[in-house]
Amino acid sequence: MLPLRIVSTARGKGAVPIFGRNRTRHRGVGALLRRASLAFSLAAGIFGACSAAFIGTSVARAADADSSMVAVPTAPLDLDGLFSKLKQAPDAESAAVTSRAIQQRWSHSGSDTADLLMQRADAALAGGDRPLAIEILDRLIAIDPDWAEAWNRRATIFFLEDDLSRSAADIQEVLAREPRHFGALMGLAGILERIGDDHKALEAYEKVLDVYPLLPSAQKAVERLKAHFNEVPI
Repeated sequence: MLPLRIVSTARGKGAVPIFGRNRTRHRGVGALLRRASLAFSLAAGIFGACSAAFIGTSVARAADADSSMVAVPTAPLDLDGLFSKLKQAPDAESAAVTSRAIQQRWSHSGSDTADLLMQRADAALAGGDRPLAIEILDRLIAIDPDWAEAWNRRATIFFLEDDLSRSAADIQEVLAREPRHFGALMGLAGILERIGDDHKALEAYEKVLDVYPLLPSAQKAVERLKAHFNEVPI
């Protein structure tokens, strides 16, 4: 859980796009949260697709010729399977592909109405109308409060508005529904750095790496903070 004092002590300036998307780094260390594998740019169309494997026509024909041969299509991995694959990815490129598949799953609620509202919120944000995006997301969360990604979107906009207390509160809602949400964890770490709690920020970045070991932005943040602590006199 996010320390409650964040709600009352949040301060500082800076902007970050959607948690799990592009961020800028605060306090003179370059971009605050660089391209986290979620590649968060609303306007850029960030979510990749997770495709199922299909049996080729030659196999189907062979099955017709030999009734003893049964063609079994490969089912797409569920979220647990994708997270397992993400954790075991052999390199950053394959990990990024899996992370986009996870984001694709997160981006669909299962409700046409909720998905439409999300699309409208994204369009409003892409068009620079943050108040409208927040208004739409308020309605979306009211009708589908269990959709973690709706909370994540609103948390991101609050961060852009420099409203760290409400952003932090929404991040807690995201993580209560999906503790593995590496984008929300990156957002949490960024807020903790913004308020000067580098030790808690390091813990949050390390939680990201527990879920997504090859996320470059989290790896660099952990290295940077550990180096900072080693330079600080005891």
